[in-house]
Formats: sequence, structure tokens, C-alpha cells
Amino acid sequence: MSAEAHSPTQHAIQLASSRAKRIYVAGPMTGYQDFNFPAFNAAAATMRAEGWHVENPAEHGIVDGAEWGDYLRYDIGRLATCEAIMLLPGWSKSKGAGLEVTIARQLGMPIMLAEGAEQAEQLHPEPIAWMVGTAFWWTREEAERDAAATGLPIVGLGAMTESSAPAIPDGYCLMPRRLTAENGAKALLLGEFKLEVTRECPECLELDDPAEGCEICDGEGEFAQRHTIPWDQIKFIYREAVKGLALEPEVAM
Repeated sequence: MSAEAHSPTQHAIQLASSRAKRIYVAGPMTGYQDFNFPAFNAAAATMRAEGWHVENPAEHGIVDGAEWGDYLRYDIGRLATCEAIMLLPGWSKSKGAGLEVTIARQLGMPIMLAEGAEQAEQLHPEPIAWMVGTAFWWTREEAERDAAATGLPIVGLGAMTESSAPAIPDGYCLMPRRLTAENGAKALLLGEFKLEVTRECPECLELDDPAEGCEICDGEGEFAQRHTIPWDQIKFIYREAVKGLALEPEVAM
């Protein structure tokens, strides 16, 4: 094996599998009776009963000589070993818990709430798509090219809190306003739609009965022609569908 395979750093880095079913309890302590330890311990007991390994800051107790920053540095290290975080009531008024929630959001950790705890807005770590004007792009590189060509700003969809994210009703999905080659629609749809038209056989049209063995209709008197729907027509149909079905943002009055 290479030297890198035995490096101390490799063994120190924890993978997602090592954080599975581990949860950190965050909440206020300063200014609370008994430092709010009873609430921490009750939440920890509940989660352990459900099979979680719990990192409970109340369990390290009061350490002689330790200051607020000392506790926080230690607790952040324990938070990083978990896959999820649980918040206690009053967490939003705690500077330490607020910092822990910020870290948890940036790491993409699920946020659970103890009974009575304030909501915590989840944060998407990266935009899921970008818009330039009314054009919709799945990659930032495409959006940057469009922005350079049009002079319009880039608007990220994502990297936003749940409360500010657009609500998508049941039965709807997020789709681009127009179909283009750049957003992948042409490669996906061109040639996929065909129209079958039945026509009378021109060779047998004047005959009393269709000619048996006719090369065009094989004695049926009519034949089917398949036409591929052209790209311009596909775009027109899609554009008309968007015009008629798109949800318009509500305007506050």
C-alpha cells in the first residue's frame, strides 16, 4: 500500500457512515436555572429511546476554569460527529446555539425540534438552478454565458431559506419558460413526437377495388404516413402551454 493509505489524516476524517444515527442537542444554557440541564437531559433521553446516539452538552457539566468559548469549541467538535441536530425551546435567543445551527445548516444536517422549540429555516447549500431574464439554466456555466451575451443579471434558485423559497403546489413542478438547445430540451425532445396520417392510395384511387399487391397500400386502399413534429412546432406548443398554465406570483396588495 502507498504511504497515503496509512496517513493519520485519513483515519481522523469521519465519513457519513460514522455519523449515522448520531444527533446533537442544542439549546440555551446561560441565564437558565441549573443551566437548563433538565431540558437537555430530557431531550437526550427521548432520542436515546428512539435508538439515537446523543451528544448532550449538559453531560460534560461545569468544568472549573472553563469559559464560554471553551465549552463552545468542545461542543462544536461534538456537533461535527453527528448527522442531525435537535433544537430546544429558546435556542434562537442563544448565541452559542445560533452558531451551532449555522454550522449545521452549512453542513446540510437535518434539523429536528423538541416540543415547543422555535422553527429553524433550512438552507439549501447551493442553488439548484439559475435564471437569466426568463431563461432557465441547470448549470452556472450556461447561465454565465447567457448573462454575458444579454447583459442581464444571474438569479440563483436555491441557496435560500424555506420561507423564501417559491412554493410549488401539488401537481406542479419547476420548469424552464422556454425550450432551448442550451438547457438540454432539444436533445431530449427532438424526434420524439410523430404524427400518423392516413391517406388514400393515389394508385388505387380511380379503381373500383384496390389493386392486390399495390406497392403503396398493399391492397388496402389507404396507407399511413408518419411525420416527425419539427423542433419549431414543439417549441411553439410548449410556449403556448406555459403561457396558459404557468402560475403567476401573487402580488401583495
